[in-house]
Amino acid sequence: MSLGFPGEWLLLLPAIEDLQRWWEQFSQTNDFKVLSALGTGILAIAGTMTAKLEVLQKLLEAWTKLTSSLKPVTATPTAPTDTTESRKRLLRILKSEYARRLQDSQIYQTVPIVLQFQDRRDLVGRSRPIAFGTSVMPTLGNGLESIADIYNQIEIDGKLLVVGQPGSGKTTELLKFAALMTDKAASLPDAPIPVLLELSAWQDDGTSLESWVARRLKQLYNIDHPIALEWLRNEQLLLLFDGLNEVGFGPQARCIESLNQFLQTSAYPHCVVCCRLEEYEQGPKKLTELNGAIYLQPLSDAQIQAYLETSSHSLRWEALAAEPRLRDLVRSPLMLMMLVAVYQGRQIYTASELLNLYVEHCFARSVKTLSWQPPGRKQTVAYLTWLARQLKIHSKSELMIERLQPSWLGTKRDRLLYRLLCGLTIALLCGLILAIVVAQLQLQPEIQIFGIALGLTGGMLYGVYSREDLSDWLQALPLLRSVADLLDNEEIEPVRLGWSWQRAKTGLFAGLTMGMILGAGILLYDWIMGEFWLGVRWGMAVFLSYGCFIAIVSGLQAGVRGSTEPNQGMWESLKNAAVVIGLATMIGFLIAWVALLIPLGIVNWRFALWVGIGSGLLSGLFSGGLPCIQHVVLRVLLWRQREIPWNYAKFLEYCHNLGLLQQVGGRYRFLHELLRSHFDEGI
Repeated sequence: MSLGFPGEWLLLLPAIEDLQRWWEQFSQTNDFKVLSALGTGILAIAGTMTAKLEVLQKLLEAWTKLTSSLKPVTATPTAPTDTTESRKRLLRILKSEYARRLQDSQIYQTVPIVLQFQDRRDLVGRSRPIAFGTSVMPTLGNGLESIADIYNQIEIDGKLLVVGQPGSGKTTELLKFAALMTDKAASLPDAPIPVLLELSAWQDDGTSLESWVARRLKQLYNIDHPIALEWLRNEQLLLLFDGLNEVGFGPQARCIESLNQFLQTSAYPHCVVCCRLEEYEQGPKKLTELNGAIYLQPLSDAQIQAYLETSSHSLRWEALAAEPRLRDLVRSPLMLMMLVAVYQGRQIYTASELLNLYVEHCFARSVKTLSWQPPGRKQTVAYLTWLARQLKIHSKSELMIERLQPSWLGTKRDRLLYRLLCGLTIALLCGLILAIVVAQLQLQPEIQIFGIALGLTGGMLYGVYSREDLSDWLQALPLLRSVADLLDNEEIEPVRLGWSWQRAKTGLFAGLTMGMILGAGILLYDWIMGEFWLGVRWGMAVFLSYGCFIAIVSGLQAGVRGSTEPNQGMWESLKNAAVVIGLATMIGFLIAWVALLIPLGIVNWRFALWVGIGSGLLSGLFSGGLPCIQHVVLRVLLWRQREIPWNYAKFLEYCHNLGLLQQVGGRYRFLHELLRSHFDEGI
C-alpha cells in the first residue's frame, strides 16, 4: 500500500521519535567517541596525503618542463635516419657471403653451364606471353643468360618467380644475381641492397612479412629493427626469397598470402622468389602479385655433351650416351657435376645411388684436420643424419652453433633435465654471489640467510621455468603476465655487442624517465612513512643510475655485423657479460654512493663497493652470462646423447672440407637440399 500525504505519513512519527531518542543515547557512549576519533584521524591522513600529492604534482610538472626542454628536437616527426654506414657494412658482408656460397656450390664445375629459361607466366596468373626482347639496361650477353637479364625486362619490372626441378640451379642462379646486384649497390648509392632470405625460417604466427624481414635481418646481420623498416619503406632492399617449397604444404599457402598482401599493400618493386615447380603447382595459392615467372629447363643432350667435351674429366659423352637412364638422371646441373666427380664406370640408375657414391667419394678425400682427431665415418654419418633431421623438423636450411635450442632435445624428459640443470647452475651462482656480498656487508644473520635463500629460489625458478608447461596459467592471470615475460628464457638468444652514440642518447633519455618514475615512487613511499630524506636519497640514486645504465645498454646493442666464425654469438655473449659486470658494478656503486651522500655527506665506501660488486655480478649473470650457461648445458646434454661431438665447430669444419657442407662464416648448410634429404632418409 502506498503512503499518501499527509495522513499516511503521520503513522511514522512514533518511529521517528524513537530513532531520535536512540541517537541521543548513543552519542554519549564510548563507542561513538571511538568512531568519531577514527573519522577525524582518517580526515587528517587524507589532508596530509592531499598536501603531499600537491607537492608531488608540482615536482612532476617541473620535471615535464625540464624533459621537454632537454628532448632533442627533430625537423619532422618522420625524419630519416642516416644509414649510410650501416649500408656499407652490410654490402661488405653480403659480398663476401655470396662469393663464398657460390664457390662452395660449384663442386667440381670448371666450365660454366648456361641454363635455358622457359616463360611460365601462367604460374603467377598472367596468360599473355612476355616479350623477352627489350630491357631497361644492356643484357650480359647475346641472349637472356641469367636472372638479371629477365629481371630487368620492362614487363617483369623487378617482380619475378623462379621455378625448377630439384638440383636445377635455382639457388645458384639466385646467388649469381645477388652477387651482381651487390656490386651494383656498392657503386650506386640509390640501388637496392640484395638480401637473400630463406623462407624455411618463415613462421605462421600472424607476423606481417615486413616485420618478419626486419626480424631476420636482425638475427642474421644485427641490423636494428627501425633501420630495416626504414629500408623497406623506402624501397632500399631487393628481397630475394629462396626455398618457398621448404615451408611445408599448408604453411606455403599462408606464406604466399603474406607475400601477396605485402606486395599489394606496399607496391614493393623489388622481389624475386624461388620454389620447386612441383610443390608450387600443387599448392592452392599463387604469387599473383609478381609480374612473371621462369622455369629453369632440364639440361639438353647438347648442353650435357658440350659440358663434358669442354671439361677435363674422364667421363666422355659416348659412355653417357650408351646409358639412357643415367643420361636422364643427370639433366640437372647438380647431378651432372656429382657424376663427373665420382664416375668410375659403375652402373648408376637412381639419384640415391649417385648421392651414395658422392658421399663415399667425399670420405675418400684427404682432409687436413690439424691436431683434431675426427670421428670415424659411421659416427660422422650419424651426426650428419641427426643434423639433417633437426633442420627438417625445425624448418631450417642452415645451422649456427649458437642457435642450437632446447627444442632440439629429443624428449620432454630431456628438456626437463635441461631446465633443472640450468636452474641449479643459476641458483648456485646467485646464492654464491649473494653469500659473498652479504658476508662482506656484515649484515644481521637473519638478513644474510634471507638474501641467500632469495637468490637460490629466484635462480632456480628462473632456470626451470618453461613456457610450454607454465605459460597458460600465468598468462591467464593479468597480474602475472609481466612475470611470464620476464621469466621467458625458452630460447637461447646470444647477446651481440656494438656501439651507437645515437642509441645511447635515446637510451639516456628513456632511462632518466624510467628512473624518475621509480624514484618518485620511492620518494612518495618514504615520505608517507616519515622518512622524507631517505626517499630523496634513494630516489635520486635510482633516477641517475637508471639513466646511465639504460644509456650504456642501449648504446652497446648496435652495429651491423655478420657471423664470421663458428659460435661467434656465444663468445660475444661472454664478452658482453664481462662488459656488463664492469658497468653495472660502477652503477651499483653510484646508487649506494648517492644514497649515502645525500644529505648526510658521509659515504660508507665498503658498503657502496660491495653493493656495486653484487649488482655487477648479478647483472652480468642475467645478461650475456645466461645464454652462455644455457648453451653449455645444452651442448653437454647433446654430447652425452651422442647427437653431436664435443668440439662441434671442428666437426662442422671437417665436414665442410669433405665437401658435404657449405660454410659461410659461422653458418653451415648441406651442399644441397637433395643431400640433406638423403641423410635424413638414412644412407
